[in-house]
Amino acid sequence: MAKSQAVYDLFQRNWYNRKATEVELDLAIEKGFLDGADKLAIMATPQIPLAQ
Repeated sequence: MAKSQAVYDLFQRNWYNRKATEVELDLAIEKGFLDGADKLAIMATPQIPLAQ
């Protein structure tokens, strides 16, 4: 479970907007902000399409 709902929401929003990467999610896990289940749930969120 994420340290707080706000932290989870921040990473999920940044993932959706393509601001957060898998590397940044791994770093958040190392620092204890997220756990592995949070990472999987965030990565399951669709991202906005890349601009053409």
